[in-house]
This record gives sequence, C-alpha cells and structure tokens, in this order.
Amino acid sequence: MRFHGRRAGLWAATLIALAACNGSTDASPDAGPLAKGVAGDVPAKAPGSQGRIACDAPEFEWGTVLAGQEVSHTFVVKNVGEGVLRILGARAGCSCTAAVVSASELPPGGEGRIEVKFNTKGRKGVTSKTVDVTTDSETNPKLTLTVKGTIEVLAAFENGYLDLGRVMMGTTKTQTVRIEAKDPVALRLSDLKVSNPAILKAEMVAGAAVPAVKVTFTAGDAPGNVSGNITVATNVPEVPALTLQVRASVGGDLDVRPSTAVLSPFEKGQPPPEFTMRVASMSARPFTLLKLEDPSGMLAGNVAPQGGGWLVRVIARKAPKTSSGIFYVLTDRKDQPRLAIPYVVSDPAVSIAKMRGPAQRSVAPKAAPPPPR
Repeated sequence: MRFHGRRAGLWAATLIALAACNGSTDASPDAGPLAKGVAGDVPAKAPGSQGRIACDAPEFEWGTVLAGQEVSHTFVVKNVGEGVLRILGARAGCSCTAAVVSASELPPGGEGRIEVKFNTKGRKGVTSKTVDVTTDSETNPKLTLTVKGTIEVLAAFENGYLDLGRVMMGTTKTQTVRIEAKDPVALRLSDLKVSNPAILKAEMVAGAAVPAVKVTFTAGDAPGNVSGNITVATNVPEVPALTLQVRASVGGDLDVRPSTAVLSPFEKGQPPPEFTMRVASMSARPFTLLKLEDPSGMLAGNVAPQGGGWLVRVIARKAPKTSSGIFYVLTDRKDQPRLAIPYVVSDPAVSIAKMRGPAQRSVAPKAAPPPPR
C-alpha cells in the first residue's frame, strides 16, 4: 500500500478517466459498456482469442487510513491461456478510483500490472471499490479487481457538499450541516468564513450536542446554478480546516422537470420522437400553460393540465438541424410569461442517464512493444 506521491512512470501506461462519484461507501455497480475515448473507439472484442486473464490476488485490503489519503495498490495479472491476450480497458464505477494498465497485450504465460488508486476524500467507514478489466478472451472476458478497507474521519462535515436543490428567485433557504469528529469533545472550531457573503451566511449552532453549522442561502433575481464554499478552522493538526461546498439551482416559481427535453434521433418511416415534461408551481399558485413555440419550426407539441400542474408533450415534426436548441412554453403568468426550455437530440449509443450526467471517458491501454525474437 502506498499513499501520496506514487508515480506510475515505472511503465508506459494510459490513465483511465472515470465517471463522477456518487459518494457511496458501497461497492460501485458496473458502469456499463466502455465509452468512446480520446484515442478513438475501444477495440471490438476479437473473435477466437485463446488468451485468458487471471490474478492470484484480485482483492486488496488496506486496513485503516485517514480520510483524504490516497490508497494505491498494484495488481499482477497473468495470461494463463494458450493465445495472445488483449486487454481492452479497465473501468471503475466512479471518479474517486482510477486504474493504470501496463500493456494492452500479454503473450501466453506473460504478466502485466494494473495500478489502482482510490481517493478517500469525503468518504468514511468500511469502503469497497471495484475495477472491471475487460479482455478479448472467449472464455474469461472480464476480471474484477477490488480494493477495500476502513476510512477513519478525524474531523469533517457530515457531507462534503450541501445541495439545496431548487430555490426560488428572491427567497432564502436554510439548512443545518453537522460536523463529525473522532473526538467531538476535544474538537475546537474557529474562523468560520463564506466565499460569497452576498448569497451565503454561516453560523455555528449554539448548544448543539454535535457541532453543526447553520447555512443560509439567498437566491438572487437571475436564474442559474449557483455555488459557494464555507470553511472553518479546527484544532486537529492533520485536518487544519474543513470545507463545505454549497450549491443550488435558482429559478422562478414555475419549475420544469426534467429541465431538459431529450429526444431520440429522427428516423423517416418511424413515429416522430417525443418527450413529456411536467411544469409545477413551487408556491402552489394557480397558472395556465398556453402553448408551445419553437422558432426553428422543428418541434411541435401540446399542453394539458394534470394533478395541480401541467404536462408538456414535445414532438419532433422533422429532423432538427442541430443536436440541441431551445423551445418556449407560453404561460398566463406575468412574472414568467415564457419558459425557455433546452432540448438535445441523443446519440443512439448514449443513454438518457449519461446525457443528464457527466460524460465518461475511457482510453484503451497502449500496446506493448513486440517481444524480441
């Protein structure tokens, strides 16, 4: 086990960039098929490969480390088959874990190395992370490597970030965030600061059994995603300061969900792609949607009341000229007479979940030089 500063320069390798982490301490689920990488498409599975990947110790337990440390371990893999084995990639379930592969091809009996690094920042307790190694083997195409152990927190905010969700323009939202510590009685906090006093206010909660900070967010008069930081100093030498990221989505009273219309590609001879959205009033004030407008003329649709809100049905009348754009929904509200709603046309190979989340990137490992004759 190695911590900060370890370098992977011992061998030629390519870093596998992974998806954003969901913060769970459980083993991450399979992240799905490899995405298109910066070096091109990941090679397709080669038919008839007689190679077979194996690892004598596919699990590594690091014991107990402090939150914020980086855990690193190198797994040795072997080709125990009768033919050349191609390693197509290594994939973890979140961006807190990364893998470095030494070579993309292993001859029969050959060995390779896969270094797995895990950033423990913002995590606690018993934790397990996995990396799936994919190969072109017919009999054993995938190998799962696991790193696990316990993460100890000396002092930290209960969560590394505070997501306030949707906040109406011109209103405030308050929430309390606890601070956990290995020794809460001995913990001393001071110098509480916010990055943007115009929108954020923070104060220690007096008399609380567990240290806590009361956070107040004030939304401005412009819609958009807003974020800021709260920091507080501690008397713990290993953790001199704690940071809490605060974020919110500021908007008007009328809330559109999902916030973006995701349409399938337009295909002639097939029913036109469509997407349904819901509009609701955050203050439960009555309102009426009048109609849908698209300046490009590509989209049409209709609106209908349902359960205190309204449904917007978006239909692609013809293939949009661009993969994204904006259409409008007219309302009877003076404060929000026209809702601007973005739309995207999805790639057939990309799921809606990926369209709404951070893009994933995967790069196949570099090919090893041919063995000397």
